Amino acid sequence: MASRANDALGKITLPVSFGDLSNPRTESITFDVVEMNYPYNAIFGHGLINKFEAIVHQLFLFMKMPAIKGVITVRGNQQLARDIERGVAPGQRNIHLVEADKKPPPLKEAKRDKEETFQ
Repeated sequence: MASRANDALGKITLPVSFGDLSNPRTESITFDVVEMNYPYNAIFGHGLINKFEAIVHQLFLFMKMPAIKGVITVRGNQQLARDIERGVAPGQRNIHLVEADKKPPPLKEAKRDKEETFQ
C-alpha cells in the first residue's frame, strides 16, 4: 500500500508541561508522528485536553487546567497565529485560508452518448 502524506509514521510519548516554576503541571502525552510541511511542531487534541483535565475557551483563546497550587491559564495569541499562517507558502495553507475570491474552474457539460436501439 502506498504511503500518503498524512499516514502516521509512528508514535512518540513526550512530557508536556504548562505553568511556571511556582505552579507547574507535567503529563506524558502520546503524539502521532506524521511527515507534513506545517507551521506547527505539535497539534494538541482531545487526548492532551483530557489528560490535563483542561477547559478550552475558543472565543477568548485560552485554556485552563488544575494544578497543585491553583489554576494554570494558557493564553493564545491570535495575531501571532495569523502571522504564522501567513508565513506559509500558498500551496501549504489550510483550506480555510484559501482566498474566497478565486472562482472554481467552469464545469464541463457531460457528453451524452447517442443511444442505440436494437430490434
